[in-house]
Parts: sequence; structure tokens; C-alpha cells
Amino acid sequence: MTSEWRTIDLDRGDDGVRVDRVLLRHLRREKGVSRNRIQKWIEAGNVLVNGAAPSRPAWRIQAGDDLRVRVADIPKRARPQAQALSLDVIYEDDDLLAVNKPAGLVVHPSYGNASGTLMNVRLRPSAGNSRVSAIFAKPSPIARAVTRPSSAMLGLA
Repeated sequence: MTSEWRTIDLDRGDDGVRVDRVLLRHLRREKGVSRNRIQKWIEAGNVLVNGAAPSRPAWRIQAGDDLRVRVADIPKRARPQAQALSLDVIYEDDDLLAVNKPAGLVVHPSYGNASGTLMNVRLRPSAGNSRVSAIFAKPSPIARAVTRPSSAMLGLA
């Protein structure tokens, strides 16, 4: 965590607005800043309004308040790495790969599941087909509604 406090220059649009929303508006260009993260900073005492920690994220900013924040270092997310996992491939050609996703397999990497996902397998070059390797070399969303506990047949194009 950085030890320096940053002063937020408040303007008239901040009067009467929740402190978490004010910080989100003023820090929106900072990478990795979210309202949830700001609320954690407030709870940890890393936000001061007039020299005192606000009692809750819903604390309302008033005209003339002095707002300071100590921005914690935001961990960088690692790029997904290619991995070899055994998959039940149903169909494969130059443009399409269809796999049977078993229950328990996560589709996309996240902070809780950085490896062992279908996306990690998708990044792995196909042994027999260089064109499929080229198609699947760039990571992109596969599916949004397929959850870890469900099984499904997924088409990757």
C-alpha cells in the first residue's frame, strides 16, 4: 500500500453525494478502481473526510469538505497461460471446435480460478492443425452463461 494521502479536489457536483460515489467519479481513470474496492478502502480507514474516517460508504460529502484517500496498490491480473488438459472433443475442423464441457470445469480465468479453465486450454496450440492454432491463439470470450457446475457442449469459432 502506498503511504501518501491524495487530496481529492471536490467541486459543486459533489455536494450531498455519497463519499464512495464521489471517489469513483474522481478516480474513474485509475485502472482497477471500482466502487466495491473504494468501499473496502473506506472500511479499512484509507479514506478521510475532514481528517476523520467516514463511518460508512454512504456518508454524504458537504461543500467545503476536505477529502483524502490512500490508494492501495492494485494487484495486476496475469495474462491467461496455455495449459494442457484433456477435453472431450466432439468436432474439429479449420474454423470450429466443439467440446463437451464437463461439470466442474471453469470456462474463463478469474482471480479465484487463474488456471485449469477452458480458456487456458483454448490458448494451447492444436498439435495437428496449425490453422486451428492460429484461430484460437487470441483469447476472447467463449460463453457467458455457462457456469462451473453445469455441463454443456460448447462451440468455439
